[in-house]
Amino acid sequence: MLDIRPIAPGHLLLLPRKHSEDLWLLPEKEYARLLGTARKLAPALRRATKAKRIGLVVEGFGVAHVHVHLVPVNHAGELNPTLAKAATPASLKALQRRLAPRFRRLA
Repeated sequence: MLDIRPIAPGHLLLLPRKHSEDLWLLPEKEYARLLGTARKLAPALRRATKAKRIGLVVEGFGVAHVHVHLVPVNHAGELNPTLAKAATPASLKALQRRLAPRFRRLA
């Protein structure tokens, strides 16, 4: 899903189906599925956003549920949560329209 407070346009969140507050406590299949999905989405996200790289952050503090952030970045220091800003519904919808066709091909 698109993050409503993205660090950069295209910032995605991935959540495992099984609840866990700690990545290392996820069952091995859930862990592999979560990171495998991130690996599949990252190249399409990079092409769609024209970013040099896709940064990955695993978190579970702000919300007590493991989640992975995929963030388009171009330079050092851009994978910084203090850069996050609220997205407008219109900007999220436009981004969704741009990303959806690329991600459908991965399914």
